[in-house]
Amino acid sequence: FTNYRTNGFLVSTMMNLTHIDVEEPEGYGPEAVRQAAAEINAWQPPGALGFPGKMPHIIAIQMEAYGDPRRLSADIVFETDPFSPLEPYQDELRSFRTLTSIVGGGTANSEYEFLTGFNMIFCPPGVTPFLTYVNKDRPSLARDLTSLGYRNFALHPNTGSFYGRDMVYPNLGFQEFYTIEDFDNPAYQGYYVTDEAFKDKLIEIFDQKLKGEEGPIFAFGVSIQNHGPYNYPECAREYPFRAADLSLNEEQVMEISTYAAHMYDANVMLAELMDYLSGLDEPVLLLVYGDHQASWTWANAFEQTPELVMEKYLTDSFFWANYPIEEPDTPLISASGLAPWLLRYADLPMNTYFRGVQKQFEDKMAYNLAVTVDLAGQVSFSDKEALEPLKLLPYDRMFGKDYIDQERN
Repeated sequence: FTNYRTNGFLVSTMMNLTHIDVEEPEGYGPEAVRQAAAEINAWQPPGALGFPGKMPHIIAIQMEAYGDPRRLSADIVFETDPFSPLEPYQDELRSFRTLTSIVGGGTANSEYEFLTGFNMIFCPPGVTPFLTYVNKDRPSLARDLTSLGYRNFALHPNTGSFYGRDMVYPNLGFQEFYTIEDFDNPAYQGYYVTDEAFKDKLIEIFDQKLKGEEGPIFAFGVSIQNHGPYNYPECAREYPFRAADLSLNEEQVMEISTYAAHMYDANVMLAELMDYLSGLDEPVLLLVYGDHQASWTWANAFEQTPELVMEKYLTDSFFWANYPIEEPDTPLISASGLAPWLLRYADLPMNTYFRGVQKQFEDKMAYNLAVTVDLAGQVSFSDKEALEPLKLLPYDRMFGKDYIDQERN
C-alpha cells in the first residue's frame, strides 16, 4: 500500500506486473485434480453444527479491526469491558478467533479469503486480489449459495469504487451492492460511518427482502467505523483503562482509548442486530469476524515469538443463530477456511471445492503466510514450501482450468 500511496495506482500496478501471477502448482493438470477430488469425496467431513429445518438466511459481517488488545498484553485493563454489550447473548455465541493474513490494513484481502477459500500465502507478496485478479466472473461462496437458491446482497458504507468493489462484487456473484450512496444522511464517528448506521441500513435492506421475493437471503456486510488511525486528536475518544507495567506514550494511550470506544460501539451494534434477528420467525445464521487486528506500535518492542506473531493476526469472531447451534471444535479458523464452517452451521450441502478447503484443516488448526498452528495449538513460522500441496484445488478453481467444478453456474 505504501507503493500505491507513493506512486499512484497506474505506476504501482505497472511496477508489480512482473510478479502478480499466481504460480501454477507442480504437476497441475486434470489428472492431479481428479485424484485430489476423489480423495476429498471419499473423505468423511465433519457433520452439521446446526439444524435449522430449512435453508436459513445468512448474514456474514466482516468487522473493521475487530479484536482485543488485551490478548497482546494482559497489562491492559478496561474499566468497562468493550465486549460487555454482548453479555445477554454470551451463552448463545459460538466464539472462536480468525487467523487473517493481514495486520492493520488490507481489508479486501480478508474479504477475498472468506468469499473464495483461497489463502493469501499462495499469492505473490504485495498483491491485492480484488484489484489484480477479480476482473471477470469468478467462483465464490456467493455464487455457490445462489446455485442453492439464495438471493444475495453486499453492503459497505464507503464509496463503491474503493478496492474496486463495485466491479469485484458482481464478478463474485453478488446481485446487489449497497454503498455510501445508498445511505440517507448517516451518522459519522470521526471520519467514518458509524456501526449503528451500518446496522440500521443492513436491517432496512434485509427487512425489505424478507417481505419481497421468496427464498433465503445471503447478506455480506463490511463495517468501517473502527478504521484507524486511532491517535488523531480530532478523532480521539475517552475510554478509561489502566496499563499497569506497560510503558505507553501519550499517542499510544490515545490509540487504545479510541479503539476501545469504537469496539464498545461495535458490540452495542451487534447486540442490537441480534435483538432484531431474535424476533424473526425465519431461521437466521450470523457470522461475525474481524478483517484484521489493529497495528499496535507498543507491541513492536515485544519479543517476536511465533505465538506473539500469531496474536497480531488474530481477530475476535463468533457464530450465532436464532436456532440451536453447537460449539465449534476449534478455537482458531483461518479466514480462508470460514466458508465451510458457515455451510456446516447452516446445514447446507458442501461442494467438492469447499469440502477440500475444510479438509485442508484436518491435520492443522489454521495457517497463514506468517504462522501455522497445529491441532495441539503449537505455533510455528509458516513453511510455504511445506504448505504448497494445499494450493492445488484453490489454484484450479480460482486461476486454473476449473477441472473441479466445470458445471459451475
